[in-house]
Amino acid sequence: MNIDQAENNPHSNENLHLAKLSYYDILDTPAENAFDQLTQLAAAIFEVPHAGICFQASEKIFIKSQIGSSFPDESVFYVSAPFITPDGFDIGQIYAAGDQPKAATEKQLSMLKLLADMVIEKLESRIAIRKALRAYDDRLHVLVHDLKNPMTTISLQSELLGRIPGIDERASLIAEKINTQSKRMIDNLEGLLSSARKEAHSFKPKKQKLT
Repeated sequence: MNIDQAENNPHSNENLHLAKLSYYDILDTPAENAFDQLTQLAAAIFEVPHAGICFQASEKIFIKSQIGSSFPDESVFYVSAPFITPDGFDIGQIYAAGDQPKAATEKQLSMLKLLADMVIEKLESRIAIRKALRAYDDRLHVLVHDLKNPMTTISLQSELLGRIPGIDERASLIAEKINTQSKRMIDNLEGLLSSARKEAHSFKPKKQKLT
């Protein structure tokens, strides 16, 4: 279902909205220092004591950065700019609020809109970095497996070579060294795979019977 179809179905549109917030990994997560500078800029632009960055899903609000009150009085002074994703979802806002009545200038509102755009750019950049790291991990897994298979064969063949009846001492020593080094390489490759699995949160402990 695309966005145009979802607009005619509020329930489906809300599901897509939640999916978008989950995609950016900002549901039920703590406040982030990465947004604090933008919040401080918003407060400075309007010279007010309250400002914040928040995202919304259904009736729940996720505050990522905040200066001053959590719930400023909108009836005094309150301005905000929405976070619009590249595919058209309004997922939150950056706001500034004051305790005294005042008028916001067009320049100030434009600057607030730029800050909102910077939040979206930050989220998109974070996703791009994660995708790049995931692609790197995938290539690493392929490379490790491509190296591990021939090293396993070398280890087995060198072990068999050392067991050949009548083999001279020098050849047996070389076979033993090849076997030792190949096993060490295999262990190192296994370590790389194990670390990658843990970092990807896909590591599963193996059961082993103790005798």
